[in-house]
Amino acid sequence: MGIADCKDIVTKFNKDFIYHTLFENIYPLGHTDRVRSNPSNRWKPDHIWALVYAGINSESNNHRKIQEDAEVVKKLFTVEYSEEDKDGCMPDVIISGYFTSLETLIIKSHHKNNSSLFPHLDSDRFIISTTYLRHPERTPSSRALENLMAFTEEEQDKLLNLLGIEDNASGNPFFRSSTSRLNDFVGSLDALTELIPCPQILDYSHYVHNSTVKYVEPCITMYPTVDSEDEYWDTILEENKKIIFATAGSQVLDYEDKARNLFKKMIAAMNSVEMKDFTLILSVGNKLIQEKWDVPKNVIVSGFVPQRKILEKLQENRLNGFDCCAIIHGGLATIKECIYYNVPFLVLPLGKDQIDNALRLEDNGLENRFLVDFLSEKDVSYFVKKILWDRIFLNKLSQLHELFQQAEGTIQSNGVNLFVKGGDIIKNKLN
Repeated sequence: MGIADCKDIVTKFNKDFIYHTLFENIYPLGHTDRVRSNPSNRWKPDHIWALVYAGINSESNNHRKIQEDAEVVKKLFTVEYSEEDKDGCMPDVIISGYFTSLETLIIKSHHKNNSSLFPHLDSDRFIISTTYLRHPERTPSSRALENLMAFTEEEQDKLLNLLGIEDNASGNPFFRSSTSRLNDFVGSLDALTELIPCPQILDYSHYVHNSTVKYVEPCITMYPTVDSEDEYWDTILEENKKIIFATAGSQVLDYEDKARNLFKKMIAAMNSVEMKDFTLILSVGNKLIQEKWDVPKNVIVSGFVPQRKILEKLQENRLNGFDCCAIIHGGLATIKECIYYNVPFLVLPLGKDQIDNALRLEDNGLENRFLVDFLSEKDVSYFVKKILWDRIFLNKLSQLHELFQQAEGTIQSNGVNLFVKGGDIIKNKLN
């Protein structure tokens, strides 16, 4: 939603991107670092009020920080929708993440009310992007309703009243909040198109979503790196051929102790005779990298790594006959990347949706998970050998890899789905 901590992440993709920083009073620069020990404090209801007040041209809010952040939002939209070229400045589409469903609903309500700052925009111009494989009942509307529970009943009344949300039974916009009124308010989100950036084959076959939910391509994107980083990693990857890449992703923040113990077991395993010919590249995150790591010569510990660059190199090494694999936490993004690059991988779930993702892989014939709490040093070398030489597993992985490659290369031509393979454009047989 435009917070200061995300600016560097976004602008790394393209220095020409215009990034408007919002909510600097509510989420000042460094907020993410300060709340790492308590993830529940990352989301604050104050920015919801800032969004509400930004669209109603109200000066009635006496909370200084909220009002100031609302004014920043107002200023941004005043510039974007100038009176001279209001139609030309209208967005073609507004895309929002699943976890900002409530924010999307507020912006959508402002557009519906056709406020001076948020000119009218049809519902079909709003799209939700859900970056994990959710349960059919965990809809964007349920997520918005969950966030609304952070407010008292009186605050819910005020929020809906300010947005002009009427009670269907009474037709009165100032009716007391009720379960039906809240459900009516959030229910409009389920009519929006929702994109899940993953081929449907990776999801449970018995999951049935409504018709607005669309599975799309894996969305594999290379992160740019600065020249010095490129040179460093090019050297590392060129000097080492048999590589094990290990990461716990962003979940290091929420499962720090589990991740630390896992990394230490991996490092200890690299001292064994079975692993002496391998190099372990360990991505421990920006917080754990600050600790002291006692590692053997065949272990490289880094806070940040160019993950896709490494996986691409592992794929190349495997094609040249070198054993390479990955040990991952089971986040959807990393699973997709391992499949896309056809890199054998072991899943050691830490929490959240990761165990569910591992079970989805089993549904596709990839039995490659183990409980991290029971992992020993000897288990690491055992599982590395298993995923490197299990022919059934490798065949299933190759089949998924082919499907992911096809889906990622899909293009549209006169309504016909096509994909690119080996430089040739071929009709896509995927549903």
